[in-house]
Amino acid sequence: MWMYYPREIRERLEITCKIGDGLISVDHNHRLSAVRRMFFESKVEDVLIPILVELKRRGWLDEGWRDLLKAALMCCPLLTMNLTDGTRFSPEISALGFAYAVEMGSESRNVRSIIDLALDGVAAALR
Repeated sequence: MWMYYPREIRERLEITCKIGDGLISVDHNHRLSAVRRMFFESKVEDVLIPILVELKRRGWLDEGWRDLLKAALMCCPLLTMNLTDGTRFSPEISALGFAYAVEMGSESRNVRSIIDLALDGVAAALR
């Protein structure tokens, strides 16, 4: 909801951004609501897995399906909204949006992200 109600969401979040040693760090306390998490999990279980299983059955599933999907997921927030629009997004919400875009497009390190945990489950279902 941070994309659609950025001012209201910003008031409820703690977001800090740090730049140093060649890294940009965005720390925040934003979490998916229970309803959003339920929708996410149902789309993975009821849509994504069946589609990929069928593509694999037909021999149409690209070997690099995960990388392609992650690239597409990275593009979603970047194509949906102009995250650099200062009249709509505060610098903190813009940073949160870019952080989520990077998280969607890359493999997480150490602690697995929600998307990587879900895609790990998808990969297991394809075995």
